[in-house]
Amino acid sequence: MSQTLRDLLAAGRISNLPTVWSNVFCGFLVTAHHLKLEINSIDWKRLVIGGLTGSFLYIAGCFYNDYHDQAWDASHKAERALPSGRLSPSILLFLIIISTALGIAGSYILGSTAVLTTVLLLFFIWIYTLTHKKTIWGILPMGLCRACLYFLGFACVNDLPVNTPPKELYSFLNNNGLLSVAPIGIGILLYIAGITAVARNEAKNTLSPVIKWVGIGCLLAPVFTHFHFSTEGISYLALVMFTLSFLTARSALIKKQLGKFVSISLAGLCLVDGLAYLSLPHPRPLNIILGFAVMVGLYISSRLLQRIAPAT
Repeated sequence: MSQTLRDLLAAGRISNLPTVWSNVFCGFLVTAHHLKLEINSIDWKRLVIGGLTGSFLYIAGCFYNDYHDQAWDASHKAERALPSGRLSPSILLFLIIISTALGIAGSYILGSTAVLTTVLLLFFIWIYTLTHKKTIWGILPMGLCRACLYFLGFACVNDLPVNTPPKELYSFLNNNGLLSVAPIGIGILLYIAGITAVARNEAKNTLSPVIKWVGIGCLLAPVFTHFHFSTEGISYLALVMFTLSFLTARSALIKKQLGKFVSISLAGLCLVDGLAYLSLPHPRPLNIILGFAVMVGLYISSRLLQRIAPAT
């Protein structure tokens, strides 16, 4: 693999793409369950388009972050591709434009609900990029970016009629599963905010006790928003796997291995999503097997990709 390709994969944080697919898949399944849709009545092509849309927007955001932070990286992380001169800023800007355009095109295919979600996602990417080096509060727009991926999954099932009056907008979204997706959106916001708060200190390799315990506490948020007690053992198996990931990440954080903590926690997003969709009633055994395979497969994929490109 050439150094240029390796640098591009690192700048695009491709090791996190399985977690993007997992987020969209989770929002999709939770919404479909709310609407009581049968598997044979679901348009899976829309899910694929949603996953690709989320991927292009995620890559665009990562590229934009590196492009915007060139001056800071030159002083603090001179080994990175842009400040070291291994990548040209003009090439990265071109890729930002292309990735953003492809993401917007994907949302346009899905319909107005996806377009609205994409506009919000791009806004939060912009706010995060402008603020994350200046204030700790930049962790919130990052969490909102992830929450938007759940709503992109929601948009893969629902297409808001173009001529819907504004006063009927909330009613439409609520009746079609908005309140089912909102709680897990809050959970993922807190989870990501905790990881981001720790990641802000990665370059300095220092961590205050407050940030350490904020990070640990936020990782537990999905237990209260994603997991629902179920009579099916598969939901508890998902909880066990999430717990193992959490304990591993917590151990790394206590030992001040910040990079390891961030990498494990980000891959753990796939297990977080598993808490949500494996807690849903699954009348057919095949659905359970598929859900579990997706959760574990995406988690392993993310961890393996981290050997090629770092998660942060």
